[in-house]
Amino acid sequence: MDFDYHVSCFLNHFAEGFEGQGFHIAEREYKEKAASALKDKLSKDAFESLLRDRRYAEVCGIAKHVSQATNLVFQIGKAKFADALDNPANQERFASGLYDLLYGCGEMEGRFLGFCNLLSEMGANQWTIATYYQFLASDGKWMFMKPSIMKRMAESLQISLNYKAEPNWLTYSKLQELADRVESELQKRGLKPRSRIDVQGFIWAAIGIEDDKYGNTE
Repeated sequence: MDFDYHVSCFLNHFAEGFEGQGFHIAEREYKEKAASALKDKLSKDAFESLLRDRRYAEVCGIAKHVSQATNLVFQIGKAKFADALDNPANQERFASGLYDLLYGCGEMEGRFLGFCNLLSEMGANQWTIATYYQFLASDGKWMFMKPSIMKRMAESLQISLNYKAEPNWLTYSKLQELADRVESELQKRGLKPRSRIDVQGFIWAAIGIEDDKYGNTE
């Protein structure tokens, strides 16, 4: 289906678009709450204080709580990730790796790949985990990857994601291009997402509505 069909599916369900209370409750509110919790509990200053005090388990507990605050990651992925965070052998390196991902001074490519390598060592390297925290911390500027729906949306706009199952920089950078394009196309049609969190919500909702599966757990 082309992009206009995705838009029509979205508007058939959310007649007021991004301005309506329906979209706010269904797609925006819970993600913004999770983003706010992450930014509050793991702000740069708070995060640095936790690292100085070697409170690595606390960092992992916060990360686990934030991951469970949304339905963006499948339950089986959450459970596997939670087990990895509960392992004391992983806690210091995860805390340091997450800090570098969110606040490191290097280019995002190196920070992202470093985080992916860390997740691989923990047995939890999947797209939804690898892209979750920076999605929330940046209000969606760094787009979240749910492979099935992003591939569908990319096809509707004739964009190649160069998709590989293992998280990698080329696919991740193409995902950002897709998010740019979706936001631009929405604005051309008079739809005004507040942030990239809304863009992700549009993509998820439009595909789910088209498949008559919207409302199922993400």
